[in-house]
Amino acid sequence: MRRSEVLAEESIVCLQKALNHLREIWELIGIPEDQRLQRTEVVKKHIKEEGETTILQLEKDLRTQVELMRKQKKERKQELKLLQEQDQELCEILCMPHYDIDSASVPSLEELNQFRQHVTTLRETKASRREEFVSIKRQIILCMEALDHTPDTS
Repeated sequence: MRRSEVLAEESIVCLQKALNHLREIWELIGIPEDQRLQRTEVVKKHIKEEGETTILQLEKDLRTQVELMRKQKKERKQELKLLQEQDQELCEILCMPHYDIDSASVPSLEELNQFRQHVTTLRETKASRREEFVSIKRQIILCMEALDHTPDTS
């Protein structure tokens, strides 16, 4: 017989002894038969861990969730920092106020989406102002040529 089989049989014998000892205690303290059956079923479920997670499995699952949340926190903080840098640069160029967001806390997905939309709006504003500038510049150059005058500045 293999060593693992011997250990398995010893475990079964130990378990049977423990269950018998429990039943004796329950009889001694006067627990009715139906409650003894319920308690035996609970012990059986506990040993099988049917449908229930063990404390160790629960701890492992929680640690996994914590790591996932830490990763999400890090990603959100990085995106927040990047958006704040872009916001600062665009707001300085456009002479507009900065987006108001608490940089000390971790932003929600909704807050990040709103911030992204704000930065996108700033980019669009910058592009439209540039187009307007280039268009007016062309018109000025055409007017200067029509007047047969050369500009003094670049």
